[in-house]
Amino acid sequence: MSNNLDQQHQQHLNRLKSVFNTHIVWEAFTGILETKAKGYYKILEQSKDPVDLYKAQGALDALMKMKRLRDEINAQE
Repeated sequence: MSNNLDQQHQQHLNRLKSVFNTHIVWEAFTGILETKAKGYYKILEQSKDPVDLYKAQGALDALMKMKRLRDEINAQE
């Protein structure tokens, strides 16, 4: 079953390759990620509620993983 998931993952990465290697699209995508990240950093700086802090940390982790997706796609070659 794991092998089937790995194959599906590889297929999805291959489909995204043309999108993430287009400079204009990539710049727009990373711009959105950075804008969203700024909002979560602000929450980390200002919030006193631990739940809000954990949510912001999780969101930032997800955003950073999306930003590294291009490297993962291109490493598959």
